[in-house]
Amino acid sequence: MAGFSQGAIASLSLGLMHQEQIRGVGALSCYLPAFMHEHAAAHLSVYMAHGTADPVLPYAWGEEAHHRLEQGGVDVQFTAFDGGHAVPADIKQGFQQWIRAMVEGGQQDAFKHK
Repeated sequence: MAGFSQGAIASLSLGLMHQEQIRGVGALSCYLPAFMHEHAAAHLSVYMAHGTADPVLPYAWGEEAHHRLEQGGVDVQFTAFDGGHAVPADIKQGFQQWIRAMVEGGQQDAFKHK
């Protein structure tokens, strides 16, 4: 499951609420709402990217989400990039590589409902 901005916030929230069904979340330029509980999320893998000059969702919010998720035991790959509220080509490529690694790493069920 993946999204950008508001879609990323929704994807990340759903991933945390439904870990038994969702194993991977791509969260591009987002934050983690305060009411979301990131603990006991060891089975979730997350790819996050956030622009350091994002005028819509401040970079600090994405960085805070990254740290909260890691503290909750989530496997997080976080990439900061120079830029604003966007998904640059190199971030798209990094996200594609993350998906490939999940699939090739024996986690084929990462994107299937059980």
